[in-house]
This record gives sequence, structure tokens and C-alpha cells, in this order.
Amino acid sequence: MAVGSQELQGLWLNQDAGAQSMYQQGNGPYNIFILDTSSRLGEDGFQEMKEIFASMIDEYAKHPEVDENVAVFVCGRQTKFHHYFSNQYEDIKQSIENLEYGGPCPLEAAILLVSRNLRKNTSEFYKQVMIHLY
Repeated sequence: MAVGSQELQGLWLNQDAGAQSMYQQGNGPYNIFILDTSSRLGEDGFQEMKEIFASMIDEYAKHPEVDENVAVFVCGRQTKFHHYFSNQYEDIKQSIENLEYGGPCPLEAAILLVSRNLRKNTSEFYKQVMIHLY
């Protein structure tokens, strides 16, 4: 899906409103997950994606010594930050229960939104960022 500059500008403005919440909580590496919540997955695929993501977050919780920060973006009916960087893995897991299924898959918009936020926050701790698409 091609995303127009007006649509991206609207996404960026909406994200800036909550930018104060983006503070790190852990001291380890940064992981950004972009979750496809679009109707392209089908309802069964959407549920499976949520279960797989929850099991991945469980793995982070098993290794608290690494203290990794996890952020979640979603792309589907809405393309936005879903959960800001945190090492509160149980909170992250619980937040995916509220994901909204459906809509198109504006993956390009999600990637541009992530990229913009990384460029905007160029401090030292963003040098070890991994981006995962699911």
C-alpha cells in the first residue's frame, strides 16, 4: 500500500503526542516489534501471531539479566506505537490482548514511523536496536 505524505504526517503528529512515554526502563539492547494486525492474516492467523509474540515475550522474561527493552508498533486498522520501550514484559504481554484486528497492512508506514523515531532519538542507547516484523 502506498502511503501519501499527508497520511504519514498525520501518523507522525499522532505519535508525537505520546513521545514523552518513550523512556527506556531496561539497560540492555532495544527490540522493536512491528506486528501485522491487518485482515490479511485472517482471524486464525491473527490469534496465532498474538500467541507466538506472547511466547517470545515469555523468553525475554526468563532472562532478566539481559534486561532488554521491547517496543511494539502495530500496522493494520491503525498504524501506531502500541507499547513504548519497556522491560516490563508482563505488561507488554497483556497489552497485546487489546490489539485491534482488521484493516489494510500499511507496512511501509510502520517502517517509516519506526525509522523517524529512531532518527529523532539518536542517543547512545539506540545504537543496539533490532527490528522484528511479524
